[in-house]
Amino acid sequence: MKKMNGFIAAAACAGLLAGFGAMTFSARAAENESVDIPEATEEYTGTLPVTSEPVVTTVTTSDANSELEELRRKGQRMVGQFVRQEKILLGELAPDAPRITLDEANDIISRYGTAQEIIREFDIIHKYPDYIGGSGVTNVEYLLDDSGEDMINICLEGDMFAHISFDNGERQAEMYRLDSDLGVAGDVNRDGELNISDLVFLQRWLINKDKNELPDRRLADVNYDGDVDVFDLIALKKLIIGKLL
Repeated sequence: MKKMNGFIAAAACAGLLAGFGAMTFSARAAENESVDIPEATEEYTGTLPVTSEPVVTTVTTSDANSELEELRRKGQRMVGQFVRQEKILLGELAPDAPRITLDEANDIISRYGTAQEIIREFDIIHKYPDYIGGSGVTNVEYLLDDSGEDMINICLEGDMFAHISFDNGERQAEMYRLDSDLGVAGDVNRDGELNISDLVFLQRWLINKDKNELPDRRLADVNYDGDVDVFDLIALKKLIIGKLL
């Protein structure tokens, strides 16, 4: 029965990966015009030249807030969260923060056997996944460049990962299976099953905050942000509902 469940989860991951389009976060470089600067002949007085029309600069965060709201609405539609871009819009991560490279990703995947370990090592370099979510299965995605056309996708329930790229608009996907002995994310009580008892267990732990009663924090960190909090409870609820549907 466990083999059949594993087969179904792997098939669900494969189907979701096959139909899932790449996310695009594009960055356009502005061209710099060369300007001839005349040699200074007078001592600087600390006074700027007067222009015919004064220029007024207004600093506002309305555009960033609007973009953040739209990003979160997009996440709701896709049953997930665009974590890295949210952190950038919140000012918690630099827009030019390093991304993991394909060589680095392959090296980590070759040295670690579980999805949780791989994600932990990815985040040391990448800081935050670009996307976490999915209906029925949990996909954790890392874009390898700003174009969104090259990514690593880790499918937790199926113990699979894929390198997805686009060549002249054609989608290429190489899928691999992970050897996982840690367990499934969300199996908070470590009984080998993901169900409502895990939700109750995590809720009670969050209320009591007795860290000694949490068998493995890695399994309770459902959204992989490094903390175990109410957001993991919400993510776990979505996982269980998706499994029951």
